[in-house]
Amino acid sequence: MTERTGVTEAILTTLTTWRVHGHIRGIDAALGRTIAELHPETDPVVPLLAAITSRHTADGHVALELRDLQGPGSDDQSPLNWLTAVPLSELTTRLKDHRETAPAGTSPLVFTDGPIPRVYLRRLFCAQEQLRECIAARLAPGTETIDPERIRRHGDILFPQRQPRADWQRIAAALAPLRPLTIITGGPGTGKTTTVLRLLALAGALARDYGDKHPLRIALAAPTGKAAIRMEEAIRLGVELLPPEYRQGIPGDVSTVHRLLGISPRSGGGRYNSENVLPLDLVVVDEASMINLELMTKLFQALPTTARIVLLGDRDQLAAVESGAVLSDLCRTSDSGGYRDETVRLVESLTGETIPEELRDSTGSDLAQGIIVLRESFRFQRTSKIALLAAAIRDGESERVAQVLDDPGGMNGETSEVRVVAAPKEPHAVVRRAALQGYAHYLAAIRDGEQPDPARCYHAFASFRILSPMRRGPWGTETINREMEAHLPGAGSSWYHGRPVSVTRNDYPTGLMNGDTGITLATDDRLTVYFPDGASGLMKGYPVTTLPPVETAFCLTVHKSQGSEFDDLLLVIPDQPSPVITRELLYTAVTRARNGVTIVEGSREVLLSGVRNPFRRGSALSEGWSG
Repeated sequence: MTERTGVTEAILTTLTTWRVHGHIRGIDAALGRTIAELHPETDPVVPLLAAITSRHTADGHVALELRDLQGPGSDDQSPLNWLTAVPLSELTTRLKDHRETAPAGTSPLVFTDGPIPRVYLRRLFCAQEQLRECIAARLAPGTETIDPERIRRHGDILFPQRQPRADWQRIAAALAPLRPLTIITGGPGTGKTTTVLRLLALAGALARDYGDKHPLRIALAAPTGKAAIRMEEAIRLGVELLPPEYRQGIPGDVSTVHRLLGISPRSGGGRYNSENVLPLDLVVVDEASMINLELMTKLFQALPTTARIVLLGDRDQLAAVESGAVLSDLCRTSDSGGYRDETVRLVESLTGETIPEELRDSTGSDLAQGIIVLRESFRFQRTSKIALLAAAIRDGESERVAQVLDDPGGMNGETSEVRVVAAPKEPHAVVRRAALQGYAHYLAAIRDGEQPDPARCYHAFASFRILSPMRRGPWGTETINREMEAHLPGAGSSWYHGRPVSVTRNDYPTGLMNGDTGITLATDDRLTVYFPDGASGLMKGYPVTTLPPVETAFCLTVHKSQGSEFDDLLLVIPDQPSPVITRELLYTAVTRARNGVTIVEGSREVLLSGVRNPFRRGSALSEGWSG
């Protein structure tokens, strides 16, 4: 056996050990094995780091940040222990042939040195840098000559009520038509959809003012079918509140981002790309926090340089399931504002609004000039317990979270919006009792006569939901869904009257998308699953045999609840710690509720440790946006 063969065998043994102990997946080990076997001359750290980096991307990271991983692992066979045994300075030296300056295609890894040394899979490094280039090309203000008085006059009509503080909705609507990229972020109830409606109305009015022969070509998009339907409903209701002369040209349809780009479920490619750009003037993307790095890169590459893009979302929510946290990265410093003098003057001339002194910075970045944070919630009063709880979680203040949870009553003697039910040992009975109460209207609706009304059943179901941080285990969605099913007629069969389902895969023939929710009803002696039919607001029925893969949806993971809102929700917190319970997950869960949150609490410490545990994904997208 040659020396190199011995090295390769040692690498393969290490990869197998890591996989057997559950530290990496089979696909991660396969990547490391392929590199070791096809490139036996490469430094041994490369295939091992490739496997670790691949596993890291499964947790949503874009890059493996070496500085933060120099520490002991959970057991003797942990990859972290191997990393600790190799000094960071030595790793840096041994990765010299894999620096970002190395020719493309010469290495499966990309190493970037600096204050935070990072290792990327080349695919994700290229996506990150391509997106950075696309964004950088859009940071300069538009060159159009537009009369500020026109924008101000339209703004006076669309925003007739003056606010006591800076009206960030009006500022966003006025700036977006002038900038190639605008990011509008805010928490629940801050009026993101209202802002977009008036932004679209103002942009259309300006186009008509300047005699454009063709109406603005506008596309509205969201990352999931569920989020698209919710945006359609909000647009349909909100457009009726606009002055009649401003309703023209506002689209009623919202597409998923995949459908907008023409992405094939088989190839993963898209009809529209940098070589064949979308014929659009303005694109608004809702729930942008859910869009992963590679999809966001494809979107930006598929837009002509003349098109405006508006990203809309909550920077504090959970990021995409796949790699990347684009919205959060881009908004990393948005709390401080960073508006330069020319932006302050422009806002004043377009809106009459004054940007507060504490949000001004003469050295603010180009990126900061196009980021608007909506800071006032119109859904919750400042004294609302849901608002107080969400803010305390967002800020990572566990003591304040405990105070809100332990406050026994609501405002003015009303029932508290946030209720805590202790279930330290046996969660099933507690969850079942609270869930049956929450679903009481739904259970009544599906038992209403021989032919229950699909719309009534759907809306009754959509008003309440159970959320869990995890899929498996006694506190997971799979167990809770089985518990709920056991109390319905037909339990034990795959399909039954009243079964709520959630689609788990995009299905273009039926038009059903991942996350769409439907209700199973027995009609005309057969089971039919009814889904809301887009902007029409009507219900469309599908025979169960025609559906894509679905799962029972009494209880959803918090990840899958993104893009949804419920009147009331039940959140279960397990009795054992889990790395999935993070600040962002808890914030996302609580902010799905409009009126009330019931927390079934297996352990207070598990909840509070999650509040203290923010999850920042390894990435460099937030860096390098200097003024």
